[in-house]
This record gives sequence, structure tokens and C-alpha cells, in this order.
Amino acid sequence: IPGTSALGRHVSVSVGVATFRPGADSSPTTLIADADQNLYQAKLLGKNRCFSAESMADSPLPTR
Repeated sequence: IPGTSALGRHVSVSVGVATFRPGADSSPTTLIADADQNLYQAKLLGKNRCFSAESMADSPLPTR
């Protein structure tokens, strides 16, 4: 994001990922809750992270 900031030149992003297959035990509300929980887990792991409980993956996002 172009601009001037006292904090620095770059913006970091933490991402929580959730997926589901449509079925009797799945709902949009559960999907959003899972993504939200995974977002907080990514933030706990540090800046610039992506977390998905499906694969228990914690991976740093690529930098330029």
C-alpha cells in the first residue's frame, strides 16, 4: 500500500483460513467461526502468518 507511515514502508497480514464441504453438519456460521478462530491463532504465531486448522499449517506469508 503506497503511502507514508511512521511505522514503516510495509503492511503485514495475518490470515485465518477455513473450508468445509456442504452437508448436514456444516453451516456458514460454523465456517465463519472457524475462520475467525484460525485468524486469532495466526496472530498469536506472529506477524505475516497464515493458519489453517484443517492441515494444522502455520506458514509465513511470502515477502517481496
